[in-house]
Amino acid sequence: MNAEKTLGYRPIITHDIDRYYKWKQFKSIFGETSRIIRNESSWSLGEAWGSFLKSRQADPFSNLIEIAEMDQKLGLESVFYIMTTEEKHPKNINDYNVQNPKVKTTLRQLLRLGCEIGLHPGILTYNDEIRLIAQKERLEKSIDQEVVRSRQHYLKYKYPDTFKKLETVGIKNDSSILVNLAEEQNPRKRTTYLMRDSDGEEMNISQTPLVFMDTHHMDKTDDEILTFLEKSVAPAKKEGGEIMILWHNNNISNSREKGLYKEALEIISN
Repeated sequence: MNAEKTLGYRPIITHDIDRYYKWKQFKSIFGETSRIIRNESSWSLGEAWGSFLKSRQADPFSNLIEIAEMDQKLGLESVFYIMTTEEKHPKNINDYNVQNPKVKTTLRQLLRLGCEIGLHPGILTYNDEIRLIAQKERLEKSIDQEVVRSRQHYLKYKYPDTFKKLETVGIKNDSSILVNLAEEQNPRKRTTYLMRDSDGEEMNISQTPLVFMDTHHMDKTDDEILTFLEKSVAPAKKEGGEIMILWHNNNISNSREKGLYKEALEIISN
């Protein structure tokens, strides 16, 4: 079923961490119950309430270490993109602070496991270098390490301005450009490449093709999701290439989602 891998095939599994808590507010359980009743949730009532009652010990979205261990079990590289914006915006939905001792401990544990941490800039940074610098410095202070990877929140960017700003603040690799299947015939879209400015000059920042993003597909059946994922990684498997796959941590939070994710990892790694 899977295309045979070439030696140059290098998939990187990545995770945008927009949310760290599912049950941060008491009313969250009632919202989830309503979605379950409307058949809009992958949770069962029993599973959701059980998780809610145990949330003080283990919130299902505080699952970064578990995800990293799942990735590593199949020999995959992991990059976790962390939000540090503190600005209120309808699309800046992060609910955590990187200076929180629990979050900071988790991030440093990821580093000890050999994972990489990148920046997930808030949506207002795409044209604002000052905001970008502040958010990058906040993350670097938390993990006591330089950050060289990024992915824009909601994939919001202005080409080439956003990438020039990222280059200026020290980002070496970005993966904000989502590649769809219609573009797979373009060899440049199949592996990491140096970006060019408006004059066609190469910049000191590379782009790794993002070939699959989970949030575009979670309303489909598991079989449909896995089939699309397989088609998305097939060109790189066949001809070689470094690519990225994005799966948010909040979509690996219950038994159904974890089972689906394990199947996805098998497709990516084999």
